[in-house]
Amino acid sequence: MDTLLTGNANAISDENIVKIFGDDTVIIADPSVTPRKEGHIRWIPISPLDDKFKKLFLTYGFERVIFLSRYTEPGFVSYDEIYRLDAILSLVRQIKLRQFIFIAPYLSEEEEGSDKGIILRGIIELLEYYRDTYGFTLKIIYSPGIVGHLHKGGFFTGIFTDIKNKKKVILDKTAGSRLMFISHEDFSTFMYRLLDDWRDVSESIHLLPSGYETTDDLISSVKSLVPDADIMPAPGASDNYLEPEERIARERYGWLALQKTTDMVPGLYKEFNENEHNKLGFFERLRSRIRLPQKILMVIELIIGAFIVELFVNISRSSVQFRLIDFRLVFVVIMSTIWGSTAGFIAASLMVASLALAYYMNGTEWLMLFYDPGNWVPFILFYITAAICGYTRQRKEDEAEFVRDENTKLTNENAFVSDLYEEALQYKNEYKQNLTLSRQGFGRIFDVVTRLNQSRSELIFAESIPVIEDILDNHSIAIYTIYDAAARFARLEVASKGLAKRAKKSLDLSEYADVIETLKKGELWINKKPQEGQPCYVAGVLNDGHVTVFIAIYNVAFSQMSVYYANLIRVLAGLLENFIVKAWQYQSAVRQREFYNGGGIMYEDYFRMQLKVQRDMSDNEITDYRLFKIDGEGRSADEWEAILRGKTRYNDSICLGNDGNIYILATQVDEKGEEIILGRFEKAGLKCIKIDEMYPLDDPKEGVESKESK
Repeated sequence: MDTLLTGNANAISDENIVKIFGDDTVIIADPSVTPRKEGHIRWIPISPLDDKFKKLFLTYGFERVIFLSRYTEPGFVSYDEIYRLDAILSLVRQIKLRQFIFIAPYLSEEEEGSDKGIILRGIIELLEYYRDTYGFTLKIIYSPGIVGHLHKGGFFTGIFTDIKNKKKVILDKTAGSRLMFISHEDFSTFMYRLLDDWRDVSESIHLLPSGYETTDDLISSVKSLVPDADIMPAPGASDNYLEPEERIARERYGWLALQKTTDMVPGLYKEFNENEHNKLGFFERLRSRIRLPQKILMVIELIIGAFIVELFVNISRSSVQFRLIDFRLVFVVIMSTIWGSTAGFIAASLMVASLALAYYMNGTEWLMLFYDPGNWVPFILFYITAAICGYTRQRKEDEAEFVRDENTKLTNENAFVSDLYEEALQYKNEYKQNLTLSRQGFGRIFDVVTRLNQSRSELIFAESIPVIEDILDNHSIAIYTIYDAAARFARLEVASKGLAKRAKKSLDLSEYADVIETLKKGELWINKKPQEGQPCYVAGVLNDGHVTVFIAIYNVAFSQMSVYYANLIRVLAGLLENFIVKAWQYQSAVRQREFYNGGGIMYEDYFRMQLKVQRDMSDNEITDYRLFKIDGEGRSADEWEAILRGKTRYNDSICLGNDGNIYILATQVDEKGEEIILGRFEKAGLKCIKIDEMYPLDDPKEGVESKESK
């Protein structure tokens, strides 16, 4: 599974990253990492806020994202973390993300109300919104600070550096506070077990450190290594950490933190000293930091070189041995060989001026110097030497440039071939999957037909959401009904688990006129300019030429905007149309058996069946309902039908119970809708209360008439 690891990735060593992910392809993207590649793991120094990150994310189409919060680094403050996370989540709508793991810091009670706590709550709310919208599995791992691996910006790296520089160290925790650290090795062990025994259930898991250590224990451990270390806790009262209610890490994965923080300190300090010993010296660091532009460096070398040549010429005048060496010619050769023809000709010109000045200082007149051709020979040789050496260097550079160009072309060709190969593998996997699905096709069709082949439309709606989600691999489905061709609104029947709480309970059909016109033609409506809150696909169910069911698919991945996907929706809509229309026809035929005098008041038996269907759908979080009870006052079904006309919706179910009371099952009603309904009945002078259940069937009721007697 292609995995993206971002955030505080440096907290985990390379060996433990390999341990966690095994043979999975892993991209570690964070500005703090060093670019490299080892096997199937690649480190890329890029931030989610960078423009190139989108291309990286969509190219790989990650199925799993692990975001390691920077707050898991003790003492670290990051105010842009929520923006980094939002940048990643905004790309989720274009791929099919399956798993998102957020490693959150384990906060104390005091930190819950701090800036860190507020930011963390905002992050979790953002994650839950995207989880509900796009249907991926979200796991939030509350982890203590991850330590044990020295890296730039790390907790212990900062402490040991300040101690080495004789600086005062003030910890971010107060005296007596519990030391909430775990080793990166223990953390890696848990992550390996989590991925190895993955469960598609969104949940929160808390990790606890080994034993009970305090800030005072850490200070004592550091001072045992460096007695003169000036280290102290932060001022204030000690922090309190609540014990988590769940024990998933211990009970399900058999995980316990094994390494204590104080046991890790000596090894970390030893590693720190070894790293300091291997660091570059002062001059090496200076040389590595000084990077002058090439032209400026060439000018500096020309000036300094010309000065040195003049110095050597003056020094060697009295030496017989050095008089045999032409320092000016050597300088021309060096500059033209290193920098090329341009620098060579400049050096030759400087040396010509130097030699001419030397002739003049030796008594040669300027007139004789220029009119005597014999004096021109050394000047000409300077330029010839510069031209030959510069040409030689230029030819070597051209050859090297040609080789580099060829290498670049070969690299690009290799990358192109690799892309073709990966694309071929992708197509192979898709064909293999399609072949597998085709072999199972009859079984899946049989399963769909069996689940949708119900005599009641309510049962069909209850089964339709899991069927559509399974076939379309999408979890943002909403189904609306339009029972009257002249209706102004479509009422929500069922919706996907993540969409049920946010979907509109009714749609104003005047805003969907173009959609209705498309559906009346028996076509699929495709949103070519999608906006927030609008469906991407809409399919309809027709009955006598009128749109009666409105199937909306809201959030689809970029790969699902295809002809294949659209045809799949058409097939499912056709199946639903076939079964729903037949169910309505059946219900019309048996209406006399289920409703009093064929009107709008149900018999209790049928009403209880409706109530059970709604309860099952509510348990699956694809709908919501409320059950109300009105004092029957001894009235008949016909009287109550006249009283309640105009006070209930067409998709509400009304029952005259065997106990003589009226029961109303209001679908797709939340707490706000509940208050509206109660207020409506109160204005009508009816004694209405909300109840959770009808009376048990085996309870004796005096004076209750049977259904037949009524």
